[in-house]
Amino acid sequence: MIKNTGQKKISETMVTKSDITKRQEQLLEELNKCEDELSGQELHRQLIESGKAMGLTTVYRNLQVLIKHGLIRSRHLPTGEVLYTPVD
Repeated sequence: MIKNTGQKKISETMVTKSDITKRQEQLLEELNKCEDELSGQELHRQLIESGKAMGLTTVYRNLQVLIKHGLIRSRHLPTGEVLYTPVD
């Protein structure tokens, strides 16, 4: 896995705070806490462990929105798994 060396905050992008939902913000916070890329399932598990549970489908749907806003990026592995990390 690739180490996450930077954190891009919402305030550093063209996206305004009102464009990001609470759930999307929670996903971004969890990704920023981790040094490695995470799969959607790993992120889902971390959210549950930290008391911020949301459905797996909701996790994936909101990850796509964060990609669209340019706040995170994804990397597709040959196995079909997708890993997510914040944009530097």
